[in-house]
Amino acid sequence: MSNKNLHTTKEGVLIAAAVQGDQSSLSKLYTRYYPKVAYRCLSIVKDKATADDLAQDVLLKAIEKLPLFQLQASFSTWLYSIATNHCLEHLRKEKQHQSVSLEEGMHICIDEPEQETQFLLGSLEKNLSIYLKQMSKEDQSLLIAKYCKNKSIRELQDIYSLSASAIKMRLKRSKERLAQLLDQSTGS
Repeated sequence: MSNKNLHTTKEGVLIAAAVQGDQSSLSKLYTRYYPKVAYRCLSIVKDKATADDLAQDVLLKAIEKLPLFQLQASFSTWLYSIATNHCLEHLRKEKQHQSVSLEEGMHICIDEPEQETQFLLGSLEKNLSIYLKQMSKEDQSLLIAKYCKNKSIRELQDIYSLSASAIKMRLKRSKERLAQLLDQSTGS
């Protein structure tokens, strides 16, 4: 498809407006492609919550790189290649950092109530509280509400007056910051 032809299609006009920074066009592109990108991510990572997080990352990355999009190419093909590469990179990092997630750590005491596990959890809980205190008040309150007070995404939306995707993104970033603090303390 030639550059001239793309600018005359609805999608081409939408992309051109988005490149110019039109928020409505950016929102329409996000809304139109989020389900497709999330499905693509799910087909690669096989976990819905992770796929949703990765889809948000992909769309944010695509919006950031939208000025680099070559108008001769298919937008969906370009977007899916970003999604595929991002998911594969995520899987590579996951494989390198095989560790217990915060949620898994919270469930150990339910699954294995042995004395040694209880001791390790007490130590982990003590260390987590130290690291949480090093984080911003926003990160602290969000992580505590989700993982200690067991608030649902819907409840968090009401508390913070944010969309579900914004809550999930903030949770993801807060967990990443906590993981960085934990990595730094172990010298990783």
